[in-house]
Amino acid sequence: MQILIETLYGENGELYATRDGRRILLAKCSPELRIYEHSQRVNILGKPGYGVKTYNSVLTLLPTPETTCAVDVDFLRGISQFEMVCDIQRTDGIFERMKFGNLDPEEIALYGDWTFNISGTPDMIQRLLTL
Repeated sequence: MQILIETLYGENGELYATRDGRRILLAKCSPELRIYEHSQRVNILGKPGYGVKTYNSVLTLLPTPETTCAVDVDFLRGISQFEMVCDIQRTDGIFERMKFGNLDPEEIALYGDWTFNISGTPDMIQRLLTL
């Protein structure tokens, strides 16, 4: 079962791409970060029904990101890495600068939303859940 457990909204988002060994500011945007919990029942030690939970995060650039250069399929083919820097407001009202490296593109709609999977450690997921 998959459950959306948290949605965080970033401000002052900057999407960077590495292309030909150079880090390029690719877009300014307002990212939305969704954290999902996946749970499943697993038989362990011959006993049925133990719950096992895993988490993953998805970053979506909303609305269509304001790109700093022309982006087309040929341009995207040359990108070796994506990363995002943005400010996320904590529950105490203070903004915290977050950096998400090595983003894995799930879907890039050239005239729509861009969606990335965030590869992160369990510590990073827990940190995001405490914001």
